[in-house]
Amino acid sequence: MILSGGMVMMIALRKRQLALSTVAVLASVVSGVCQEVVHDARGFECGFVYEKTKDGKSGEASCSNSAERVFSNISKTYSSKELCKVENVYSFDDIKLRLDFASNTALWEHEQGLAPFAILRMTEYYMRKDNLGRQDALRKATERPQGGPKQISYRILQVLKGDDFVSYDPVTQGLPKEAKRMPVYTVTFGYSFGNTLFSLFVPDNGAPAEAILTRYWADGGSSWVNIRFGKCRVLR
Repeated sequence: MILSGGMVMMIALRKRQLALSTVAVLASVVSGVCQEVVHDARGFECGFVYEKTKDGKSGEASCSNSAERVFSNISKTYSSKELCKVENVYSFDDIKLRLDFASNTALWEHEQGLAPFAILRMTEYYMRKDNLGRQDALRKATERPQGGPKQISYRILQVLKGDDFVSYDPVTQGLPKEAKRMPVYTVTFGYSFGNTLFSLFVPDNGAPAEAILTRYWADGGSSWVNIRFGKCRVLR
């Protein structure tokens, strides 16, 4: 049977309409099954804070595809398979962030020092090395570094909002009873000149969320990323 050109076009059109109808039905089913959580954040309050114990988490790492070149030094040589350098807790650099979308500002505060166990070690070190009494050695061990301003204001350059599926319930420690999605935010802030850009990723799951703060670097031969893990509170 030979079909005319008009009949061929009509069949093709009906097939396309059927395909579009199928997509619409699937989308309707998905939206009905997934309970979407909609939030419009006004900003974030974040903390990237070290666990100040000997075996605590620093929440900080640096990674590169050329780690053997970027991170190797006199005391340690990194292999080509060891992509990340993880900071151990001894000294600390705690970061507090407050992002205000209305004013497009990100206020960055940091506090530096030694963990309590490290202060004890350094006190004993100065007592031996410099022949100091305990009080003088303790005073020297607890001197805070003078590393620039403690508070910096940056400009928020971009806020992107997406969504992700929730696959973990922290209460039951398993799959949620009802499938749902949650908003996720990626915020770029810093200065509009030089390499001073930061990226903040925050999932909005209705509780203080695990957040990731990143900054990227390059030296002409290698590239690497500094990563901080912490928590953010969404401001409504």
